[in-house]
Amino acid sequence: MFAKIFRRAIILLAVYSIVIIGIFVLQFKNDSIISEKLGTLHIVLLESAADDNSVSLKNKFTVSFNGITFSGNDEKSVRMMTGNSSRAVSLVSWEKTSPLSCILHFTQGVDIQFSVSDDTSLAFLNVRAKIPQNADFVVIPYSFSVGSAVTAISDSRIQVTNKKVSWELNASEIEDNMLVVSRKEPVASYVHIDKNRSFSFAMANGLDAASETAYINIIEDLKNNLISSFPQSLSDTTPISEQEAVSYVAVMAEKGRYNEAVDAVPPSFKKNTSRTYLSAPYFNNLSVTSESLFRQMQYYSDMIQAAAEAGTYDVFTVKNLADYMCMHPGSSAIHKLLQSTAESELEGITVQQASGILSVYADLYEKNSELAAMLSGAAGKCISKIENSCSFDDSRITIAEKGTLLSVINAAGAGDALLRYGKITGNADYAAGGRLILYSYLKDSASFDLRTLSELYPAVVHTNMYYPHYEIMAFDNGQAVWAWTCANNISYENDNAGAITLAIDFPLSYTHYVIISGIQQFKTIYIYNMAFRSDYRFETYNSSGYVYRQDRSTLLLKSRHRSEIETIRLIYTEKAAEQSDEIHEEEVGTGE
Repeated sequence: MFAKIFRRAIILLAVYSIVIIGIFVLQFKNDSIISEKLGTLHIVLLESAADDNSVSLKNKFTVSFNGITFSGNDEKSVRMMTGNSSRAVSLVSWEKTSPLSCILHFTQGVDIQFSVSDDTSLAFLNVRAKIPQNADFVVIPYSFSVGSAVTAISDSRIQVTNKKVSWELNASEIEDNMLVVSRKEPVASYVHIDKNRSFSFAMANGLDAASETAYINIIEDLKNNLISSFPQSLSDTTPISEQEAVSYVAVMAEKGRYNEAVDAVPPSFKKNTSRTYLSAPYFNNLSVTSESLFRQMQYYSDMIQAAAEAGTYDVFTVKNLADYMCMHPGSSAIHKLLQSTAESELEGITVQQASGILSVYADLYEKNSELAAMLSGAAGKCISKIENSCSFDDSRITIAEKGTLLSVINAAGAGDALLRYGKITGNADYAAGGRLILYSYLKDSASFDLRTLSELYPAVVHTNMYYPHYEIMAFDNGQAVWAWTCANNISYENDNAGAITLAIDFPLSYTHYVIISGIQQFKTIYIYNMAFRSDYRFETYNSSGYVYRQDRSTLLLKSRHRSEIETIRLIYTEKAAEQSDEIHEEEVGTGE
């Protein structure tokens, strides 16, 4: 009896198998499977042949990697989003870009790149989306393999354990088995978690010392301690440094005490021939100090070129690097440096280098989003480097590298970079971690000497426009027109009819000095609605004045403000000169 039942079961199983296989063959008789292994990344696509023998991809893919699978099909598709609207996109093609990476191309201009760091079992995965201009987000379906256990979860981070190995998925947003990458944060990561790691930035979130209030208070304390330390240092025998003078004037100017601060700086410093362009906006001598600015421009160029060729990262620790990049957005060396850094594993990178990369990214994000996007892939690795160097004890963070504690200045730089990146990406854990690092290192700033306070100030304060800075005003004929200034703002208007107008925003009656590069030789310059002549003694007069450096295409300008917005008008043609004379005669007559 049992033998008959067994034979019948075997027969039915065979019939069902034939039917199922037949259905499968009929359904996919014109389809073929593409299966690719890129290290530990496994890609499966479905290719369909038409009656005319043409071949195309079906809208179906799976990308699997160490317990996580990204997928898409007609029922559950990749989507792009703008505001509250959502649109499905379909897979159209793919390409293998290296032995460890590939790109899937979708409709509407959406691209998704999957790349693994190496071919080991603990390699990490980056998922980068190219998002078209008419979208803000791309949403990718994902799932964890059977047996994976979620051990921690937040809006932008999930930790899972699979086969006794822990992994962490990070993205702009994660919800309901959907991974969201944004224009602000176009890269998601899936990385192995070292169980011996004793600290995570998520531990900082919610602590009083990591709050916005605590951060505001320690920055304000730093400013006040800098102000109080400067007069005390004047009684010392050691001359003040340029950085000390500049930071002091900047923080005093922010509090409306600019003239008082400039007057407090000793004449011996102001007359010192070793001063550089750093202090030029406050203390004149533009003809001499501008030469150090021109050398600095060449230094940026040489450093970027060398770093791009050698694959090194110290260049990212150079101050104002992002400004130079924004002045030369089409530079092949800059593109190579940013892209190679983003694609590198960054093995052996230092905390200071990691902080520098994050800071440059933050600066670029504010000033040139396209350049920032080239570097964005490096951010996760830089954050991991900083995080792995932190120790947490009694609600305080210390940072050490190779057994040596970081200096206050370098640690504060790491905290500031992390805080800025967290704010840009909306990652509360990173922002809290950055604030906690800053609180841990700056809470005792009353005990710091003037040198430390003056170097910390520009490292952690980025909103004081009185601090000397580069300002890119325009691009004329592909060339950047920029200023080294302490003005709140300088606008540039080319009327394309032979005249350029500069409008400089600085407090009424105050005097400052500006180096403006990218200015072509002009016929006449109007200041205070009057034609001015070039005079090498222009800085000694109690009014505005200028010298033009034709060999550098540079205007050296003393700006003494008779109005808060001081207007400088450059005339290039006879017709513009005639029109300008008529305008100025009318303005003078009205003034009478």
